Amino acid sequence: MSQQNVDRIRRGYEAFGRRDLDAALALYRDTLGLAVAKEGEMPARGVRVAMLKVGLAFLWPDAATNPSFVGDVDKLPPQARTFRLTKTADGYVALIAVANDQFDGLLRATGMEDRIGDPKLSSPGQRGRHGADVMRAVAAFLAQKTTEEVVDLLTRHGVPCGPVQDMDDVVAYIDGIAPGVMIHETHPQLGEMVHPPPSVAFDEEVTILPSPAFGEHTDEVLAELE
Repeated sequence: MSQQNVDRIRRGYEAFGRRDLDAALALYRDTLGLAVAKEGEMPARGVRVAMLKVGLAFLWPDAATNPSFVGDVDKLPPQARTFRLTKTADGYVALIAVANDQFDGLLRATGMEDRIGDPKLSSPGQRGRHGADVMRAVAAFLAQKTTEEVVDLLTRHGVPCGPVQDMDDVVAYIDGIAPGVMIHETHPQLGEMVHPPPSVAFDEEVTILPSPAFGEHTDEVLAELE
């Protein structure tokens, strides 16, 4: 693919980056895919990004396992049972133990090592069908500890987890555990802002610009048409 085509895709990504990250990522991915399919040439037709499709593509894998398969298939328990907050003595944590080593770590952290190797807990599907008693015991165990204690305990045992934060505290929390990730800037129309960056990074530094104001680039666009 020519550098000119790559630059065109990148400029489209930059233009969308501030406004809607999901749409920007969909645009970048699909346009790049079309370019590769055309043996390095950008397609002549335009690329349309429907927000409904973007939302569905983002949410579907986690929310619609059963509806994805048509006919007489083995239905799993609803995914909503997996993605629930766990109460602690002073708040909540979010945790998920899908992989076997993560679930084994959860059992060790909560004093249930004897359940490791149980055939009824041998896979995500089996745990979905037979693990309700275990998860109730996990919840009761963790409810006696503070959020900080739970996060420390589960992290030491390899269980992905994190404390549930009030929205007003999220930025400070992210700055504390991952300095430099959040972007702090002055928007030309909106003033002081803080927000996450686009998730896609390029080999070279790229300046992500705010969405243009109405008519801001009219002269530039018309000049290119001359």
